[in-house]
Amino acid sequence: MHFYLIQRSKSVVALHHGPRCRSNSSSTESIVAMQKHHYFMGLFVIGVVCASKYETPPPPPTSTATRGAASRICLPNQSSALLQFKQSLLILPDALSSWQHNGSDCCHWKGVICNNLTGFVIALEIPFHDLGVYGYDQDIYLKGVALDSSLFKLRYLQRLDLSYNLLNGMIPKRLVELSHLTHLNLSHCEFSGQIPIELSQMTRLVSLDLSYNPRLLLQHPNFLQLFKGLVHLEHLRLDRADVSMSLREVSMTLSSSQELQTLSLSGCNISGTMDESLLHFQSLSYLDLGSNQLESSILEGLCSLGDITSLRLRGNFMTGAIPPCLFSLPSLKVLDLGGNHLNSQIPNPIPSSLTELDLSGNGLTGSIPSSLFNLSFLETLELSHNLLTENIPSSHFNLPFLKKLVLSGNSLTGTIPSWLFNLSSLEELDLSSNRLLLIPSMLFNPISPLNTVNLSDNSLSRSVPSWLFNLSSLESLDLSNNFLTGVPSLLFNSNSSLTTLDLCHNNLMGRIPPSLFTLPSLRKLILGSNKFSDLLANFDNNLYSQHLEFLQLDHNFLSGDISSFVKRLPALKSIDLSSNCFNVTVDLSFLFSIKGLAALDLSNNTRLTVDSSHSSDDAQGSSKDSPGIQSLKLNSCNIRTFPRFVCKLSNLVALELSNNNMEGEIPSCLWWELSSFDALVLDHNKLHGFEEPAHRISLAADGGLLYMSVSNNRIEGEIPTFLCDVAPTFLDMSENSLTGEIPDCLGKHVAVLNLRKNQLGGQIPDEFKSGLLMFVALSDYLLTGKIPRSLFNRSSLRVLDLGNNKLNDSFPSQLGQLGSLPHELFQGFKAMMSGTKENEIEFFEIGLTFLSGYWERDVDLYVEETIKGEYRLFKEVKRDLTIIDLSSNNFTGRIPEEIGSLTSLYILNISRNHLVGSIPESFGKLQQMESLDLSHNQLSGVIPGELSELTFLAVLDLSYNDLHGMIPQGNQFSTFPASSFEGNPKLCGLQVNRSCSHVVEVGSHAGGDGLVDEENKQIKEKGWKYGSVGFGFAVGLVITTVPSCS
Repeated sequence: MHFYLIQRSKSVVALHHGPRCRSNSSSTESIVAMQKHHYFMGLFVIGVVCASKYETPPPPPTSTATRGAASRICLPNQSSALLQFKQSLLILPDALSSWQHNGSDCCHWKGVICNNLTGFVIALEIPFHDLGVYGYDQDIYLKGVALDSSLFKLRYLQRLDLSYNLLNGMIPKRLVELSHLTHLNLSHCEFSGQIPIELSQMTRLVSLDLSYNPRLLLQHPNFLQLFKGLVHLEHLRLDRADVSMSLREVSMTLSSSQELQTLSLSGCNISGTMDESLLHFQSLSYLDLGSNQLESSILEGLCSLGDITSLRLRGNFMTGAIPPCLFSLPSLKVLDLGGNHLNSQIPNPIPSSLTELDLSGNGLTGSIPSSLFNLSFLETLELSHNLLTENIPSSHFNLPFLKKLVLSGNSLTGTIPSWLFNLSSLEELDLSSNRLLLIPSMLFNPISPLNTVNLSDNSLSRSVPSWLFNLSSLESLDLSNNFLTGVPSLLFNSNSSLTTLDLCHNNLMGRIPPSLFTLPSLRKLILGSNKFSDLLANFDNNLYSQHLEFLQLDHNFLSGDISSFVKRLPALKSIDLSSNCFNVTVDLSFLFSIKGLAALDLSNNTRLTVDSSHSSDDAQGSSKDSPGIQSLKLNSCNIRTFPRFVCKLSNLVALELSNNNMEGEIPSCLWWELSSFDALVLDHNKLHGFEEPAHRISLAADGGLLYMSVSNNRIEGEIPTFLCDVAPTFLDMSENSLTGEIPDCLGKHVAVLNLRKNQLGGQIPDEFKSGLLMFVALSDYLLTGKIPRSLFNRSSLRVLDLGNNKLNDSFPSQLGQLGSLPHELFQGFKAMMSGTKENEIEFFEIGLTFLSGYWERDVDLYVEETIKGEYRLFKEVKRDLTIIDLSSNNFTGRIPEEIGSLTSLYILNISRNHLVGSIPESFGKLQQMESLDLSHNQLSGVIPGELSELTFLAVLDLSYNDLHGMIPQGNQFSTFPASSFEGNPKLCGLQVNRSCSHVVEVGSHAGGDGLVDEENKQIKEKGWKYGSVGFGFAVGLVITTVPSCS
């Protein structure tokens, strides 16, 4: 429940063989060999320097130590340290259950390895994925704020692996006390902050893995200071740590590590080009430099790394051609060059041992070379999202190990070759988003292991061949967004494993084929956006799938009896019948007879009549008889009065009743009878207010409402304070008749607040405390006073619209001139700064998708523009759009230079204020800017030439200021009409048809402001989609077209 952010997924990092044995003349040595549960842990050396006063010095070793050897139990101080370490952690009940105070030998405890002669613990390996307690990716195994000091009593540790646990804080400096450590793995934990300099003293380290911790830094010390002396390193993984160095600096730092075999530095903010310094590491077998900022062609010298088995350069800015010699590397198994800017043809590879090839997300051109399918060891081939054309090679190829083939997002044409469906190991086939025309009519391998087939977004025509439904292993089939005209009328495969079938957006018509309901394992059927016209009302109950849970039939021409159809599907959980041609009265009392149905959507059926009168009677029963309905959507269903029976749907999570003709008040029972209620959508009705709750609001105990939209109604009076207890994360009350002041408590929990176009007054409350605040629209009021200081450090803020108010912003002197725009306001908007972690999708996702149970809603933000006083609604705003509108207020002083740091800003409107001074040169950094409005101020000076470098700038309005000098030429500036500069008589240049030699006498060419040709006049009057004079915001959903039911 609540607002969902996208988190990056954890990737499993394979562990590698141990170090080669090394002699140490200053220590007594023992060779220890052991076999781990998941991987081979190579040979290593143990050195015993001295014993503490509590221990008897160990005798010289005479035999090899093994895990749990019976010849020596562990020392008391070793078991005591382990038990103390266990006590410092929060662990699952059954985890480390062998670690007991019962006198058992700690050398037999899980994850513990001892030297069988000395009793010292020499290895502690308790990664979460090696538990076998609750299974991988379940609950947390080890959890702690930091590593307890007891760990450092295990002075002879050589191997320490605590990976995949929820250990956080900073990596402890005391690790240096473990002077015998050769292998350290703290990957996939929650450590953050600076990697301590003390690690540079751990000169015995052979393997170091600190990868996939959230925010590790290498600044003080930097990479050079930390790793220069670790000359014995063979395996280094620092993925996602912030290295912030060039690749050459990284390579030179590690140049003394001649035995380096693994170098994994993906997502480490490494820049520069690939050069010969990488070739120092001739022992490399694994190289991952993905997700960095490398900008060059692929180094052909990489072909000299004869031992390399895995080469990953995904997600950089590599350009040019793929060196053909890479396919000749004798040991190469994995080649991942996806997500770059490679723009050549795919080279003709020679047969090799490659098992994984990923060239997706580039600009590769030409056809797919047939020789690519001669790589007989391939298991995965991904060529998606390139510019590949022509047919898929039609010759029959033998790829006995190929399991995954992805060719989506290209411009491939022709018939899909049948040999693809005959591959003996192929499990996943994705040919979506191409221009393919036909599916082969016959199949010669009915026992194909294909599990997933995606042929969506092509130009496939004719009927779906029946053999596709006879693939016994097929579980998911996506044929959506094509031109298919038919489905087999009979399907005989009683052994079908098909669970998901998507046929939406095709040309299927007539009755829905009953054969689709005979598939025995089918759980999800999507048939929306076709031309079906019958709801199978006359078919026998035995034809219907007993397992079908999700059914989408929206945007068709369906009619018939809804309730009887729904009752025939016993396992049904969600059905979408929106945007059809039902011309019946639906008695919603049938919901009380279907306990399993969780989601029903009847929206946009313009001929449908919803009768809830009987439902009110049925709702009088006990709560245990309440239906399981969680999401009920009845938008545009001609409902006149609020259906109060919904308050008796005790499991209800979301209710949508927008675009009806409902009048009256919003019932208070929603807040105290529905304890799980999460979303309410009532916009575009005729409601005039809220019933005051007579009982305690139960939603507050459950964290409040997720989503509430009551915009475009007739709600009058003050904003009710009980909404602060409802505590919606998304609140839209725009375009009503609200009066009074904004309650102080309203901004404490919101992520999106839209109150524009009401009649509110007073000051903006200084109570914006939500760490997820993204969208604030308070325009078109009579608001006064200053911008709330609580907005200053809202690092997630994307849209701020305070336009058309009377703000004057009386700030303290340290914030600038009295009444000026506050500099600190713009310094805090980190989400508007590209390159900051708040702006990176990996750390923060701005997508306005709300999820709760079976209910989901994607919120699309719109921008309204005003051209000469006329409001118009325009395009959907991008999810990462950043907007500031402070127009039509009383701001004075200079424009803060800090605005130039908001490098993700798309729209800036500070027009119609009293701003003075020059336009900051820092505006030249706003490379994403598409609309800039500084009109109707008192700005002076010249127009900075840097503005001409804003190549995305589509709308500019600098009119009615006191600017002078030549208007910059070139790029976008040459396209702006004279009206963008009018009211500045001292400006000159081609755009205003005024020579720069005749602007000394102010106003001598007053007619120059009127030299706007007809074309420029049309550009101005038509306007651009984002507007340029004053825009506001509206929040809602994309309204799709409803089929014509004539």
